[in-house]
Amino acid sequence: DLKLQFLYFIVHIATMSLFGVPPVPDKEVKAAIEKVKSVLDQTRVPKYAADVDHTYDDKFVLAEFVTNTAVAAMITCLEHIGMTSQAMRQLQQWAAGKKRVTLRFERSHRCEHKSTNVKEMARDGTYITRVQTGFESNQTTYEVKERVTEYLWSFTGSYRVVAFITEDPTHAVPLVSKTDSVLVKTYSDANPHEDTVLPPFDTEITWLLNRLDPSMQLIFNINRLHKDCHTPYRNEDVSSALTYFGNIASWCTSVLTYFKATLFPIQAEHNYDLSMLNDDTILNPVVPALIDEDGKGTAMKAGDLKVLFENHVGSIKKKLSELASVFGTSGLITQKEASLSIMLIHVSHIALQYQQSVEAVENMLHKQLCDAIGGECSMKAFREYVSSCGKKVYKDEYRPKPFSYTVRYGNHHPEGEVSIEHSEFDPSLIYAAVMQRDSTEMMTIPLNASCTLQFSGEKYVHSYVAHMFRRQEEQLTLTARARQFSGYILLIGKLGGGGTFLPDHALIVQNKDTYTIPLQVAALPTAKAFRDAIASLSPEQREFAEVVRSLQLQGSLFAICIVQIKPLLEQLLNLPPGSLTKKVRLTQKLLDLFIRYQVPSDLVAFQSEGGCEDTPAARIQQVESNVASMFAMIDEAKEEEIKEAQQQRDHDGEDEEEKECAFGSGTPTPGKSKGKGKGFGASAGGFSYSGFGGASTASFGSSGGGFGGATFGSSGGGSLFGGGGNATGSFGSGGGGFGCTALPPGAPAPAPVPTPAPSSSTQQPAQPARDENMDVDIEDLVALPSKIDKRILEDPASTCLHPGTISVAFGVRKSGQKRLLGGEISQQLLDDLLPGEKTKAYDLLDALTKSGLVPITHSTLHVVVPTVHNFEETITNTLIKKNVNPLKVLQHSTVLVNSVLYNQEPQHLLKEADKAKALQ
Repeated sequence: DLKLQFLYFIVHIATMSLFGVPPVPDKEVKAAIEKVKSVLDQTRVPKYAADVDHTYDDKFVLAEFVTNTAVAAMITCLEHIGMTSQAMRQLQQWAAGKKRVTLRFERSHRCEHKSTNVKEMARDGTYITRVQTGFESNQTTYEVKERVTEYLWSFTGSYRVVAFITEDPTHAVPLVSKTDSVLVKTYSDANPHEDTVLPPFDTEITWLLNRLDPSMQLIFNINRLHKDCHTPYRNEDVSSALTYFGNIASWCTSVLTYFKATLFPIQAEHNYDLSMLNDDTILNPVVPALIDEDGKGTAMKAGDLKVLFENHVGSIKKKLSELASVFGTSGLITQKEASLSIMLIHVSHIALQYQQSVEAVENMLHKQLCDAIGGECSMKAFREYVSSCGKKVYKDEYRPKPFSYTVRYGNHHPEGEVSIEHSEFDPSLIYAAVMQRDSTEMMTIPLNASCTLQFSGEKYVHSYVAHMFRRQEEQLTLTARARQFSGYILLIGKLGGGGTFLPDHALIVQNKDTYTIPLQVAALPTAKAFRDAIASLSPEQREFAEVVRSLQLQGSLFAICIVQIKPLLEQLLNLPPGSLTKKVRLTQKLLDLFIRYQVPSDLVAFQSEGGCEDTPAARIQQVESNVASMFAMIDEAKEEEIKEAQQQRDHDGEDEEEKECAFGSGTPTPGKSKGKGKGFGASAGGFSYSGFGGASTASFGSSGGGFGGATFGSSGGGSLFGGGGNATGSFGSGGGGFGCTALPPGAPAPAPVPTPAPSSSTQQPAQPARDENMDVDIEDLVALPSKIDKRILEDPASTCLHPGTISVAFGVRKSGQKRLLGGEISQQLLDDLLPGEKTKAYDLLDALTKSGLVPITHSTLHVVVPTVHNFEETITNTLIKKNVNPLKVLQHSTVLVNSVLYNQEPQHLLKEADKAKALQ
């Protein structure tokens, strides 16, 4: 059915535009070649071009051959429709005069009442009556008739095919026309077909006329030097031909649909076999064939074409002669309609076969390329090729390196690793040009509105050129791992102006934790697209757009900051460098105090006091003692909370006065006091009133030790942790306080120990000297995306390079072991859980830096400057449809961008042997 064939043609073109060239049905193409083979000389053997040896230029010759053949076949069909040589010359003159020519099918209907007849008509069937008389039966048959009114109408259908100047329809050349009438019988007085002039069907044929010279010779050629000529199929000349043949096929289908669905059914009484309206016996000369000459494919010669078109014309005449012997000359269905229908069907098939033939040329390229490299080129394989090419052309010092870095403190064993891979399904590392900048220049991290941290350390600037095909956003994965009994803080965000790092996410990575963080790479508009877009804006609009563009580029600096915990702890607690390396339990307890209980660091830090030994071992011992005392206090507080909750449940029925006694209800006495109330104390002693400034036998938590004579700010002279008034015990230990010996009961209270002046070991570390030259470097770093953008704009070959952005995507996962003997547990951190992780990390940073008082000197900052090369097609289609080597293009882009990072000319980055090739 022609409708289905045309639908296939349209779907074929749509599929081609969306997904590339679909496979051409080889059976249909080869069947058409076999028909052509049957009419040529036995010595001239046409073969499917893919089955014979040929060159790349032969593919261009083949595309030109099938186009010229299709044009010639189309002219032949127009001649059989009614196009005379004189009419063709007239149309050519119009086209040569830069006028557009349109082919139109006009149609109109007229229906008039002819007569009215009243007839008696017998109903279908008869009625039989039987009468039984004795042994005999008589049968009588009755015929029933009814009176009906017939209405006869004269239906006249008119149509014509005309070619005219599109801008001036009065200049027209008629090709074929027909007006005829038939009688239409109805049983209603309503007009079955209203008088009407139906909308015409138009198609432009200017392209076809321009493919003939004045001597009627075919002149179609592919301009191979045109900038948009990529392949024998992907060029302006073939694209124009495909557009023309698609339009003419649509026009033919519309006219045929009118004939078969509207005009022909009106003439209901005919004896014609309409299945004869097909072109099965007509030769279609449009085939992607080469002549096999000793195993080498060559294009058909003039003699072959002459034979081919003689048989083409002969097959058309034979088919029309068959129709003339069957169809009559009057009515709505005559020889003229049958011949016109055959020509329209054949034109549609020529257009379809032309489409398949030029697609076959491109499919050959696709198949040959896949055969050469062993199949379709995957993204993973392409990345490996890019990496391999980079290793060959760059000098060693400028060669892109994999993004994988260990977290290490000095010469100690690594704390963990941080890396960026392409995706979770392709865990190959990304490669980026890197510049290391070691400096003591301080940068800042705004922790909150009242606290800003300062940090310094190693700084790495990475230039990463991503490649996207068919505008699909690239997925990366940031992986952070920690070793057992190790940890660090990971901050992820953007680099702001003035040496400021702006974290969006923060994580504590410790004890075999593995965080898998998906990253989304997106592309901003290219520099050229931005320039063209603002070209016609007003000054105010342009100023606004430029400010937004500048902020977008500045915000494209993706940054990762790694803060090491152990060096910061040692600095905070006044411990020698490296002293916590083997103190695993102590380190874990310190982190627990800071993260979980948010204990101030001064309560556990080493403090040099008179008479105390100041050695590395003594410092560690004092810190351990302080930590143990804090956990003892915490444990006792937990026990008291449990006892209080139990007592609360036991005394729910007591009166309101007892309930109000929350901190003990004993009667204060001079010197000694016993608290008998419930609350924070046990039954033997609560939090007594006399403890505020005097001696007390009661303690905060147990009968033998506690806060003792703590003053809590009063003038009694006691210190907070057992060094003040006469107490039977101290907080947390059986007989001692935080580093001092407790006094026995009844002993006189010693004089208060004055607070010693801070020693050099307890003074805040001096802030590293600022390197004024480095300030310029940091500002240059913020301006680096703008410099790359400007450099891309200056390079005409880099129009597909976009500034890029990297952001954390949904689906952060954390995996690790809760217990040493347990298995690995994986957990997805939803968006509502990530802020909690950030809060924990910020609390730890706040504790480790004394809310910004202590600078962070052991950190590593990685800044990634992303650029995106956006290919419009897939890897294979970039080669096939655009005739572009993506490896070469991407290499050029990478060299261009990296030259801005290193502030060098592009050729300076490359080895001598590869300069000319890589910079083309």
